[in-house]
Amino acid sequence: MTRHIGERLSISYTNLAFILCNQEASETMKRLAATFLVLVTIYVIYFDLSHGTLPYTQESIPASQAVPVNADDSGSSAFPSFDYKVKAGDTALLIIEKQLNKNIPVTIDQLVKDFKQLNNGISPENIQIGKVYHFPDYTNSGT
Repeated sequence: MTRHIGERLSISYTNLAFILCNQEASETMKRLAATFLVLVTIYVIYFDLSHGTLPYTQESIPASQAVPVNADDSGSSAFPSFDYKVKAGDTALLIIEKQLNKNIPVTIDQLVKDFKQLNNGISPENIQIGKVYHFPDYTNSGT
């Protein structure tokens, strides 16, 4: 009978060692997975900050989309402007920079003010896809 109890204890110690090894392996796998997730997250943030997620090309707006507008057509404008039909991903700044093929020669505040003046008080933040808006044309601004 003593021999039988000793065999059971031996088997129990073997099972206990197996369970502990599996728990250590499980913890190791969790650490590896967490490390991998952190590294992927850091890479995605780096890529987004260095390259961006939306492609930006330095192409000018085709003449069919950028049509000069007379001051009389826009209602209250004393400076040149062009019409543009907004597409997904477009912003007022992006549209004007495409038209100029360079950075805008005015401040953002001035651009917002000019845009609102051309579009009856509509803010550039509220432009909608598929609608045509008047955008200030700074091509002859001297800079």
